[in-house]
Amino acid sequence: MQRRIPHRPRALAVVAVLALASLPACTTDHPPVPRPAAGVISDPEATRIFEGQIAATEATPGEAVNWLTLGMLYEAQGLLELSVPCYEEAARLLPTNPRAWYRIALAREQLGDIQAAVDAVTKAAALAPTEAHLAWRRGLWLLALGDSEAAARAFSDATRINPGDPRGAYGLARVDLDQGKPEAALARLDGLPQTPVDDPLIHHLRAAALRGLGRAEEAEKEAARAGGSRPDWDDAWQQEVRAYEFGFWADFRKAKALAEAGRNEESAEILERLHAKYPSRRSPREILAAVRWNSGQKDAAIAEWTKLSDEGSIVADVNLSGALESLGRHEEALKRADAAIELNPTLARAHVVRAHALQALGRPNEGVASLRQAAQLSPGDESLLLELAEAEHDAGEPPATQLATYQRIMEIEGAHLAEARFGASGALLELGRLDEAAKLVELLATSEGPKDPTVLSLKAEIARLQSAAR
Repeated sequence: MQRRIPHRPRALAVVAVLALASLPACTTDHPPVPRPAAGVISDPEATRIFEGQIAATEATPGEAVNWLTLGMLYEAQGLLELSVPCYEEAARLLPTNPRAWYRIALAREQLGDIQAAVDAVTKAAALAPTEAHLAWRRGLWLLALGDSEAAARAFSDATRINPGDPRGAYGLARVDLDQGKPEAALARLDGLPQTPVDDPLIHHLRAAALRGLGRAEEAEKEAARAGGSRPDWDDAWQQEVRAYEFGFWADFRKAKALAEAGRNEESAEILERLHAKYPSRRSPREILAAVRWNSGQKDAAIAEWTKLSDEGSIVADVNLSGALESLGRHEEALKRADAAIELNPTLARAHVVRAHALQALGRPNEGVASLRQAAQLSPGDESLLLELAEAEHDAGEPPATQLATYQRIMEIEGAHLAEARFGASGALLELGRLDEAAKLVELLATSEGPKDPTVLSLKAEIARLQSAAR
């Protein structure tokens, strides 16, 4: 049975000093104070601020507050690779301060090392057992690693610590959804004593739960109430770094938000100004190239990404690979994807664009292998899992293999639930498991409507196979 899910066009992804007690150093040996490369910080005022803090840290390297302050300055300007060693030295000097460990966790997560983030936030939570946000943050990251049972314990800790903060309950609802229990998730959300009606988080979660129960119309209404807002898991400790933002980073954050909202002209105006003022910084050029691509200026985007790639930009390699693949330049696209993976083999997006190039070159099995690697690096990405399942089908993988991937998507209970049920029902039919397929089709009929063409086609196929088996 043909069960292709129509492909959608691929879009390029656009992609206060803390109160610390200063204790003597654990040892007299200190790592060198990290410095940005020449030209990375060109603004005179920013240079003055950084040089002053670097000098203070070098003068008294046994003061944890100096390392922490320098780390936050680096983080606020997007220089995460420089912030981490500062935070780690602050934590070494003052191992009982939870904020240092938390900053390590946040930076590691942003750099893509979720396990290191979990390890650091676990230390922070042990040092500050009355801070609920440390518990639910740990739960989020454990869930991203696929450990739903440990995540549930962390979210329960958050609720116990601060019953008035609903995010512990939100996290438990996410675990319910992850475990395929939408009814439990909805009951948990409905049972909250006080929840802000304008909180997008609860609407996102209720929509997912209702969708999982086949109540499509109600799910759409909940999703509409959430609007285009993103679920907000920020906390006060996380936002402390905002006090260190100035100049470049404040403007860059705004430009990136405008680009993500599709307001390309406004974003480009800010990015061009930032590039003129900070010519050695790559990040404005990386986003500006994507803005130009999305505005139809493809040649200009490719030229800029090519320059950035030659300078060692992973973001440029990934976006350039996707752009070249869309233009039919498949061999070049594969080379750019391989270059990105060589620079950072844990970047899931790089493996995805490599898979696209391999598929376009007629190498479907290698494409599947790349997508599997990407899914392993980003286990909770249901769009990626759906793409993997489709690729497995196209490459002639066994139906049982495809079914396992579709089941992973169904466990997430997210936006691609109906597509996963469709794909899984087709795999079950190929395996001769007609009763299981029929149950899935009934769920599809509830969510998509009994007259949906896909539902009618599947029901007809099941009836035909049942008749042939008699």
